[in-house]
Amino acid sequence: MMGGHNEILRMIFGIGGLIGVLLRKHPRLKRVGASKILLNWFLIIIALSIIDFLEGAKLIKTSESYVQEVRRLSELVEFLIALSGFLYVFSNFRLLNTTLGIKELKII
Repeated sequence: MMGGHNEILRMIFGIGGLIGVLLRKHPRLKRVGASKILLNWFLIIIALSIIDFLEGAKLIKTSESYVQEVRRLSELVEFLIALSGFLYVFSNFRLLNTTLGIKELKII
């Protein structure tokens, strides 16, 4: 895990991704928006983070086996965050590459 109780950060990431997908529809902001492909991932991140937050705040009663499953699902959420972040950067790099006409990327 990234480090303890970070459900709020995961929710913020999911909501930010959701906003990014919505920005894709605006003509002027299309270049910074996230792909529609990531929409389901962001919804999963938000939903599982909310469940994790409610369980951690003891707002819902749970059994020990349920707590273990929530912890395992939080690992999935962190994986989805990492992968969606990579795919966002990768897809936008490709978009900027074709838009700006960059032929070759040289890394020093």
